[in-house]
Amino acid sequence: MLKKRLLLALAVVSMFGLTGCATSIRLTENENNIVAEYLAGVLLSQQRSYDQALIEPSPSPTPAPTLTPTPSKDGKPTQDSSQGNASGNQSSSNVQANADFTEVIGIKNLTIEYTGYDMVSSFSDEYFSLDASKDKQLMVIKFDVKNSSKNAIKLQLSDAEIQYQLDINTGIIVKPQLTFMLNDLRYIDLEIGGKESKETIIIFEVPKKQEIKTANLIISKEEKTAIIKLK
Repeated sequence: MLKKRLLLALAVVSMFGLTGCATSIRLTENENNIVAEYLAGVLLSQQRSYDQALIEPSPSPTPAPTLTPTPSKDGKPTQDSSQGNASGNQSSSNVQANADFTEVIGIKNLTIEYTGYDMVSSFSDEYFSLDASKDKQLMVIKFDVKNSSKNAIKLQLSDAEIQYQLDINTGIIVKPQLTFMLNDLRYIDLEIGGKESKETIIIFEVPKKQEIKTANLIISKEEKTAIIKLK
């Protein structure tokens, strides 16, 4: 079989290369490359380690599977909690706490305690100010960070990948505001001296007309989740 393939390939080349007295047929560089690849493929196709990608087209990619909602007992599709509720906010009804805020932060000798919150139309420090949008207000949640050791501790959380979510009335999820305030816990980079404590904050924006019956702050990182009851 190999000899027959070689003879066939050589015959094809001879048709182009041997013309006698007739007009000479010249192969372009690309055509020469094609013939060379074909001959190499014929010779190497008998080896088990040969990859026939030059001869055979690559297989079409397999389409990603489409997820279908699982029907409930009443026949209606159930909603995946990761997709959120009808308002576009992720539902947190199934979130369970397995740690406290200090454990989620994970910095030795530092404890973080929730001290309360303020509802304001604007908030500022000496470097940055934040105003609430129309018909909304800012919820400034405050914490006391304490250093229980005698040595100074660096509190740097900008790269900690900690997630903060405000859960209003069990299901309305609000994400925190982006600020450049020095004591914003999301991006804080401060040194806390030995036996010292400092106030830190996280700010959310909520509708003025929203009746808040319950409010919980969900803090999570990897497998650890803390839930702080605000109201």
